[in-house]
Amino acid sequence: MLRPIFLMPILLPLSSQAGAAVNPVRLSCESRTNPLGVDVATPRLGWQLTDSSNGRGIRQSAYQVLVASSPQILTKNSGDLWDSGRVALAKNLDVLYGGRPLRSAQAIFWKVRIWDGKGQPSAWSQNAKWTMGLLQPSDWTAQWLASPIASEVQRKAIGYHAAETTGQEDTKWVQVDLGAPMPLEAVRLHPMFHANRAGFGFPLRFKVEAANDAAFQAPTGIADQTASDFLNPGTRPVPFDAKGITARFVRVTATKLQQRDATIYAFALSQLEVVSGGKNVAEGATVTAKDSAEFSGWGKVGLTDGALNPPVEAGKKYETLLLRREFTVKAGLRRAIAFVSGLGHYEMSLNGAKVGDDLLAPGWTNYRKTVLYDTRDLTASLRLGANAIGLILGNGMYNVLDGRYNKFTGSFGPQKAIVQLRLEYNDGSVQTIGTDERWRVASGPITFSGVYGGEDYDARLASKGWDAPGFNASAWAAPQIVKSPGGKLRGVSVANPPIRQFEKFAPVSTRILRPGVTVYDMGQNASVMPRITVSGPAGSTVRIVPGELLNPDGSVSQSSGGGPSYWQYTLAGTGNETYFPKFFYRGSRYQQVEVTPAPGSTELPVVQSIECVMVHADSPVAGTFTTSNPLFNRTWNLVRWAQRSNMVSVMTDCPHREKLGWLEEDYLNGPALRYNFDMANMFAKVMNDIADSQVDNGFVPSIAPEYVKFGGDGDGNPFRNSPEWGSAFVLIAWQQYQFNGDLELLRRHYDGMKRYVSYLDSRANDHILDFGLGDWFDIGPGEPGPSKLTPRALTATAIYFEDVTVLAHTARLLGNKGDAERYEALVNQIRSAFNTKFFNPATRAYATSSQTANSMPLVVGLVDPANRVSVVEAIVKDVQAKGLTAGDVGYRYLLRALADNGRSDVIYAMNNQSDKPGYGMQLKRGATSLTEAWDANPGPSQNHFMLGQINEWFFHDLAGIQPAAPGFSKITIKPAFVGDLTHVAATHVSGYGAIKSEWTRQNLRITLAVSIPANTTANIHIPASNAASVKEGGKPTGNSTGVTLVKIENGVAIFAVRSGTYKFTSVLPG
Repeated sequence: MLRPIFLMPILLPLSSQAGAAVNPVRLSCESRTNPLGVDVATPRLGWQLTDSSNGRGIRQSAYQVLVASSPQILTKNSGDLWDSGRVALAKNLDVLYGGRPLRSAQAIFWKVRIWDGKGQPSAWSQNAKWTMGLLQPSDWTAQWLASPIASEVQRKAIGYHAAETTGQEDTKWVQVDLGAPMPLEAVRLHPMFHANRAGFGFPLRFKVEAANDAAFQAPTGIADQTASDFLNPGTRPVPFDAKGITARFVRVTATKLQQRDATIYAFALSQLEVVSGGKNVAEGATVTAKDSAEFSGWGKVGLTDGALNPPVEAGKKYETLLLRREFTVKAGLRRAIAFVSGLGHYEMSLNGAKVGDDLLAPGWTNYRKTVLYDTRDLTASLRLGANAIGLILGNGMYNVLDGRYNKFTGSFGPQKAIVQLRLEYNDGSVQTIGTDERWRVASGPITFSGVYGGEDYDARLASKGWDAPGFNASAWAAPQIVKSPGGKLRGVSVANPPIRQFEKFAPVSTRILRPGVTVYDMGQNASVMPRITVSGPAGSTVRIVPGELLNPDGSVSQSSGGGPSYWQYTLAGTGNETYFPKFFYRGSRYQQVEVTPAPGSTELPVVQSIECVMVHADSPVAGTFTTSNPLFNRTWNLVRWAQRSNMVSVMTDCPHREKLGWLEEDYLNGPALRYNFDMANMFAKVMNDIADSQVDNGFVPSIAPEYVKFGGDGDGNPFRNSPEWGSAFVLIAWQQYQFNGDLELLRRHYDGMKRYVSYLDSRANDHILDFGLGDWFDIGPGEPGPSKLTPRALTATAIYFEDVTVLAHTARLLGNKGDAERYEALVNQIRSAFNTKFFNPATRAYATSSQTANSMPLVVGLVDPANRVSVVEAIVKDVQAKGLTAGDVGYRYLLRALADNGRSDVIYAMNNQSDKPGYGMQLKRGATSLTEAWDANPGPSQNHFMLGQINEWFFHDLAGIQPAAPGFSKITIKPAFVGDLTHVAATHVSGYGAIKSEWTRQNLRITLAVSIPANTTANIHIPASNAASVKEGGKPTGNSTGVTLVKIENGVAIFAVRSGTYKFTSVLPG
């Protein structure tokens, strides 16, 4: 039998609304305010209700929506696109537009009025607006542009890398099969640039041979460099004359390997080029090798993918690309809308000024499936006559090239951009200016752009006025018209909130290590970009090296985040110069600033000022929290810093070393995130990333977008395939429904969710799954990593069960009765198999009886009711004996198992300490953001939101704010009065408005103040020995308007209330 998801409060009689002035406010479309680029045919509309009288029991009984093509029509209280008429529904969220078909680029204006519970109409709301994006691929008439030397050849792997070895003279070989014997003119070996090392893995001694048999029984020598060490070629290809010999196979044999680090030796090549008839006949050839590293982007297939380095044209490398176009605006301009995407990232300017306040646009995606575009209203920025558009492009996740630190290397193609500007005039004419051959391009002043390695900006290369009209662009080149990356251009329906600037950090301390090297402590570990003002001679440089920790000598350490990685600014010598990066951010607390004179000079540049600016996605703040416990306040903040630092266009695991979307964090921390922020749009983006990453057999990889496959390509690799990770596809959508009342993600991705569960079912043996990482980073023997205390089969099967349970509920919600019955039957089968496999009747606990082993089955509904008490007791006993041991996967279930079974006192004690691994220990050791390891181990990341599930407990249990129906349309306020806490206050802003819970305790006297938003109801739980001991507003609850006693149970009085503000007092039972 499926467990109920929500406890529904009882229905209440209609409360008084006399004198209420109820009005709709905060109108939204697709969960955004006045959005640009709406790319769905039937947008969802919503609003909140406000009551100027602060009355109780405010509700909506009906609504009317007007949608018009102009504000003038709305002024007449008319809607030429849609007039819903009076709709007798209380619904004020996710109201589907039901009017005339909408057109691409159309400007839409709307307003709403409501009728209250007494049937009285409100005033009309203020006008709101949305702008349509481009709805069909055919609406795009602009073309993708790239540099004139851009190569569209896509790398299949970053190159060939033999298996690592500890023996420098271990022989390695790799060979290509040309398919048939042919005369060979030359063989060229293309070295790797990797890990900030030119000629990475290029062998010290080697030979090149050709043969007509794959076993090389009778080879012909082309080159023999085995007698002495070969000089590292750096990045230059190494050619050898093949003298016209005829052969089918070409082999490179390495006899002395390059040293990779202290004990490891490597052999690596980027390309093996074989020339016959003037062409590279090795392109696409089959590659075999003695051995090969087939992970982290490496693969032997890359050796012949044909992605040769393009020629450099007149010294122009196009590390970053500038694009510009001048155009003329006629008189009578009514509206100007631009649709723009630049890959990997772009910054747009108009007439010399940056357009918008966002950064790092567009968001990261699988560019083969989805390419995000932005819609920008340029009307106010254009002027009569000459105007100019400019774009500068950077690499981002789209083009991760070698150089400095990289977590992986891979590319979707060269930097490219598409722009379509629509100019509408008062006479009804429309002019379209799109990217085409009339645009001009040049190499940009950013000379290095890496999502991991950093950004270098040479101010001497900046062309003043390049993005303004009248600039002389005669030296600029014509662009190359290229293909799209392959993905569908999509707007806000799957876009992350814009990334913007937030807090600015000034140094809290400064230390000069030596002349020219200064370390600044900014006081907070966060995702930042620095802003510096400097002066000095042209050609002098300022390098900013970020880090989370310091070395013993006081210098910045990049050990926890990967390095080398830095920003570097080369001065133009024009006085005070200010630099703020465009395309690189990094998580850090410390900045090591190194100044260097220009070549031939001894004069150092001078740093006039430095600050760090926090950058992250602008997901609206939805929660506040405070208590009388300073450690808990600091813990909430510790987690929140990590949540924000990893909130970009995906939810990254860390803002430096990986910047990847590891999926388990998104649902395990889903409620903790959603209580603090409005995550609806961010998680819609994440769900699209997962859908784009799902493979044909239904398998969902552990990272989305899946830019890299750690540990190998197949689904037998636990780092790529772990049910606790892939299940995010099911559980994120369900949490969106619970927190936002939004069925859209469940509808949109239902088929993909079914395919994933079918894949899990295909991997199950008698309904038991046994693969994956298990409870990652639990506290057991040895270094943190895969589960040590809990069988991986237990966590995998428990998550599988939870997925099927959610799908059964989803099928019912969507009206798929057959699916629902099938999944309900599967739920029972998995439950039976799980308990047979893992429940130990002797101990009355599960498997190893670890915290995770007992908590997961308890929370997801696998435990037989007769055994619940013993399982809870086993959890309590283990926590009290050992402290916290649960890891990444198990910790949320541990919190829920204890809290849902009335043992928040155990959670309080477990986290109200600093001497055992946990939040307190992290704070005690100086952490300012949540770390990857429970004990703040300096090796892993120091800014990781992975273990931040405690924030859910703070809101859901300490403050007691809980959804009792989807979207908080019905609310439970059920605080946990635990430990020595004397005060807790929290606010969560739901789709209906702010929910507030604040309680104080003086001795045994409890005061609980709550605020329930309009159009919702709530059940309030407050300790009491009897109803008479509880008062509201200073009087008996029976005399209080809008308050109804439901029942008294186990020393708790439960009252049903409608919207409004209430203040209850009671005495804790003795």
